[in-house]
Amino acid sequence: MPLRPPTSPAPTPFRGLRSKKSKDTPQVEVAQYIMYIGIFQMLTTDIIILDSNTEVVVAPPSLYLLLTREHLSPNIEVAAQNVFDRPNGAFTGEISVAQLKDSNITWTLLGHSERRTILREEDEFVACKSKAALDGGIGVILCCGESLEEREAGTTVDVVTRQLAAVNKSIGKDGWKNVVIAYEPIWAIGTGKVATTGMNSFLRHSVLQHRNSPGY
Repeated sequence: MPLRPPTSPAPTPFRGLRSKKSKDTPQVEVAQYIMYIGIFQMLTTDIIILDSNTEVVVAPPSLYLLLTREHLSPNIEVAAQNVFDRPNGAFTGEISVAQLKDSNITWTLLGHSERRTILREEDEFVACKSKAALDGGIGVILCCGESLEEREAGTTVDVVTRQLAAVNKSIGKDGWKNVVIAYEPIWAIGTGKVATTGMNSFLRHSVLQHRNSPGY
């Protein structure tokens, strides 16, 4: 559920495509990305008309960032799937904000549930990376969501607002204008289950109520 924080009565529609590491060979993966790029290029031609008021962002694995940016229409933005919270330095294996900027990559995903759970990224670390990205001029697609156990325990709103509150503490109220919140509950990833429109609406309403509360 991608949504812009409410900076205006009518937030800009936002659509994103993210791809994970697959079991295919590298050659097949490249071919698939060329196919994806072709589809998105059609979105900017007369073949398929893309709403000019909708932002479209593609988030390939880091190995294909430059390939995607090179071949994709300039009307479509490219996002990294992660970025580090430190400037350039001896941080082997990490990608810095400056490197993304230098490659004309204008967005990054942060806080995805797989990084929160498998790589043990805490809310505060996600917040630090969010601030680094925003300070460096990179937009943030901030992922949030609860596990099945947390949903069944009725703590969905508490979990999501905790994740957002950590980022809010780091970037402040003004920082949200360059952040898109992407709600993707852990229980819906790779299971065939999806959050219903009713779930999304309820969560959005509850989170906005929390954000408007005193002291947030």
